Amino acid sequence: MASSTRQPLTMAQLTTLINASPSALPADMLADMLADYESEAAMLSLNAEQNLITGFYASYLIALLLVSNLLVEKTFHGSRCCIQVRKKLTFPNSYSEEARYLTRRWPTRFNDKDRLLVSSKSLLKANWSNKYPLVHQILQETSWPAFIKPLIARFRDQFQSSILAELSLAYSSLRHDKLSTLLSLCPNQGTNKPSVEILEKLTESGWKWDDEKNLWFTPSTKNEFGVANNESSLANDGMSGLVGLVGFLGE
Repeated sequence: MASSTRQPLTMAQLTTLINASPSALPADMLADMLADYESEAAMLSLNAEQNLITGFYASYLIALLLVSNLLVEKTFHGSRCCIQVRKKLTFPNSYSEEARYLTRRWPTRFNDKDRLLVSSKSLLKANWSNKYPLVHQILQETSWPAFIKPLIARFRDQFQSSILAELSLAYSSLRHDKLSTLLSLCPNQGTNKPSVEILEKLTESGWKWDDEKNLWFTPSTKNEFGVANNESSLANDGMSGLVGLVGFLGE
């Protein structure tokens, strides 16, 4: 139920919510607060400025995806499943389903005309289908409005963290170019070596770089029986098991 004391839905209020820090407003709370505004947004859609309405629906959709991916990441930590059964174990969850049905509830007159909603819906499909490079492409190439950029940055950081969690579970090592493709990392002047920035980022996440073998070694992840989950490797071209996770999202 929406709180009777909450602020009306305005661009200023929407911007305030989106710009709140993750510690002050966790993703699930943000999604729930935006959910309280949906009825008001539907009523305002008849007369309000298009930027407010499409901005609200795009923000709500991305907030739902953020929570959905966080749930997936938590499922992987301590799990003994392999990445190939990700969908069976974690999809759909209530947030991913809500994101999917939200696209059917927002005003149809904006469906294929508003670039922000078109990009948001494409992001949903790519995320649902585990098409990692496409997710990064949409994030990078879409001209996101200034007010929503903090939420996009939050989603991008969490998306990369989720990929690292999955890789840590499924694989023991992989080449830098493969990891760069999955995380959309900038190449280091055309070499197959990580930049200082990337080296620091992944090292903080528990990854180890072997300069002689030109390989990243993932953090060891064990199941409840004490057996390492990441027994396979992407050192060669064994990328299909990861990128080939294609799910179907109906219109």
